[in-house]
Amino acid sequence: MRLRGLDRRAFCAGLRRLGVGTQVHYIPVNSFPLYRGLGYDPAATPLATAAADRLVSLPLYPTMTDADVDRVIDAVRAVSRELT
Repeated sequence: MRLRGLDRRAFCAGLRRLGVGTQVHYIPVNSFPLYRGLGYDPAATPLATAAADRLVSLPLYPTMTDADVDRVIDAVRAVSRELT
């Protein structure tokens, strides 16, 4: 999920409070310490860095029921409303 205008940490904390786990979806390779140590600078890829700051992985697994999906959707909507 791509967040627009919402703070990712606050969004993830709000979902966690409602029992919905999240993960960071994407980290640009040049942000890893190994690559920074080799001279790769995250500032050299501003679009990738900006995208990484707005992407979040929501729960998705084969045994998710419709009720699970509805619970995640309801939580995303509730937290989004709280933060806007």
